[in-house]
Amino acid sequence: MKNAKILYLDLRCPIGHINFNNIYLNAFLSKGVELDIVLPRTYMSKLSLMKTGYKYYEVPSSLESNNRSSLKNRLAILKYQNYLRVHFDLNSYDLIFVSSFDNIAAVFSFFPRHTLFVCHNNLSFAYSNYLHRFALKLIGAKYKFAVFNKSMFDFMDCLRVKNVFTIFHGFPLPYSSSKTKKDFDYIFLPSSYSLDMSIVSEILTEDFNDFLINTGKKLILKSDLKSNLSNIDIIASYIETEEYQKLLVNCWAVLIPYDSSFRYRTSGVLMEAIANKKIVLIRDIPSFDEFKNIAVKGLFYFKSVEELKRIIKEEDFSFTPEYDFLLINSAENSIAEILKK
Repeated sequence: MKNAKILYLDLRCPIGHINFNNIYLNAFLSKGVELDIVLPRTYMSKLSLMKTGYKYYEVPSSLESNNRSSLKNRLAILKYQNYLRVHFDLNSYDLIFVSSFDNIAAVFSFFPRHTLFVCHNNLSFAYSNYLHRFALKLIGAKYKFAVFNKSMFDFMDCLRVKNVFTIFHGFPLPYSSSKTKKDFDYIFLPSSYSLDMSIVSEILTEDFNDFLINTGKKLILKSDLKSNLSNIDIIASYIETEEYQKLLVNCWAVLIPYDSSFRYRTSGVLMEAIANKKIVLIRDIPSFDEFKNIAVKGLFYFKSVEELKRIIKEEDFSFTPEYDFLLINSAENSIAEILKK
């Protein structure tokens, strides 16, 4: 459907989804579809679109939902949804692609049936909250969902939600930040959310700091925690995009110590690390099981800090990570399948 008319929305506009929106907007543009984008200008300005050929419609700033309390956030999304109903002929589109949404607010949306809601942490909320589970069932009775992996698909199946597509999250382009000479190798922990705090607490100790010294490593992490340890640097403030990309490109390895509550979703940080061919030290939790049986070289799983230390000390890292098998799973392929169906 090269001439398909697509409306692209993000009802929540989280900063953490900039990469995902870049990936899918550029994938749609590569397919030559007629693309209308409706986003707040502040969010649109953060995106990097490779091609022109789209129409952009600005959402009034009063409808932006980011950085508010959950109640105000949800009310803003409800107003956003109503704004779309009033100002756009939603039935004129072949597909309405909603790249993120709020479970509760989406129940009260006025979109036509040819709307696809992309699930990120939506299923995590539903796992622990009956109201969110009920909301997903109501949405699924009318609309279609997109999920990223088998565990998400199976969870939807348990809820008896059947209109579900599995799509690839896709990978960002490798970052263009230049590699710089370093006096030491450092491990980068870029996320301060969904972390296993028992792991983090054990990392922020004299014992682990001594281990880093003995192995010639440093740890740089994004956190509000405090540390005076010599080989552990904590960044408490917001990391600007350019600095973040520089830290990731130049690190020795990316550390992802997520808690077991990180379930029925995927990790954007992992996608960034793979795209930039970094060694990844991943907490061994069910959400990452999908990668275990794939022939790639560079992902290392640990269950405890002791196992993490063993990996860093004993594994042979004299190689370039190989993720080509994963990188062929592109957003473009997913969009081609969506447009067929």
